[in-house]
Amino acid sequence: HNIQEALDAATNGTVVLVTNGVFSSGGRLVAGDATTNRVVVNKPLTLLSLNGPEQTVIEGGWDPASTNGPASVRCIWIGEGAVAGGFTLANGSTSSKGGGVWSDGLGFQETAAGCIITNCSAAIFGGGAYQGRLRGCVLAGNRGQNGGGIGWGCADKCSITGNFAGTGGGAYDSYLHFCEVSLNSAPQGGSGIYGGQAWFCTVATNTGEGLRNSSARSCKVLWNAGGGALGSLLQGSLVRGNTPWGASTSTNVNCTFIQNASGTFGGRSTNCLFWFNASGSSGSRQTCILQPDDFSSYGDSNIQWLYPNLLWDGWHLAGDSPCVARGTSAAMGGVDLDGQPWSNPPA
Repeated sequence: HNIQEALDAATNGTVVLVTNGVFSSGGRLVAGDATTNRVVVNKPLTLLSLNGPEQTVIEGGWDPASTNGPASVRCIWIGEGAVAGGFTLANGSTSSKGGGVWSDGLGFQETAAGCIITNCSAAIFGGGAYQGRLRGCVLAGNRGQNGGGIGWGCADKCSITGNFAGTGGGAYDSYLHFCEVSLNSAPQGGSGIYGGQAWFCTVATNTGEGLRNSSARSCKVLWNAGGGALGSLLQGSLVRGNTPWGASTSTNVNCTFIQNASGTFGGRSTNCLFWFNASGSSGSRQTCILQPDDFSSYGDSNIQWLYPNLLWDGWHLAGDSPCVARGTSAAMGGVDLDGQPWSNPPA
């Protein structure tokens, strides 16, 4: 009936199993942090729900006077070497960092897995989560000043959706792998992702820029309302359907720009495909394949007036496409959007 009592009684390396219920009482402070935590996992052990996040909720509390004031209660604090799995962490708040979860670890090993982190708030970084490494988690409807979903952390195969922040609506200065980042907002920049790095992620339908001041490799940047990427590095990525541009003042290598209001605005593109972007593109482009509407070649080695021979899905290439084997192998690493090794040279 009391998670904290069970943790206090447990020894290092054991598993504490939690049955169904909403755990919303009690609290404990951690030295150096002014926010009360509903649960503190300060030993290297596993805290695991028996029946998953739909049945097992750790609930924090907002300060009734000012949301992130001194009466805030964070859902859970997780120390180095500990992991929490299969909980809903809801309604947590803090006057500092990590309204839902504060992880003491730096992201080298998991700190939370299979959790739903929702409706949490932080005055500074990470409305949902701060630091640590999340795997298979959902971060939805959280808010913070920097990083509505996650700040200064790592996330693997997570859904980061519907979060809000001043900067970095979905994620702020974090490392994301195989994540979906969608429907996030940030009026000061980076509605999807601000800073950090993304690998094999889908960054879609955010209200502002999908990425800002970020690095993205083998990502899909789709239908973002404030531009696909700003001031970022894109490698081997699909940039489609964004307004007012696919990428602005960014460096783009081996990327596909299709159906954006404008393909690029400024920046530099190498070995890229530009096709059906409504108003053309600007910036330096070298060895790119351009549609007629992308009227300025910005380089003698560009290929113009050739249909790229995309397949029915709109982003795979047919075998006879002029894009095949036109890429730069030195710029690529790892695998492509389908998780397959790059050809040498790549498309």
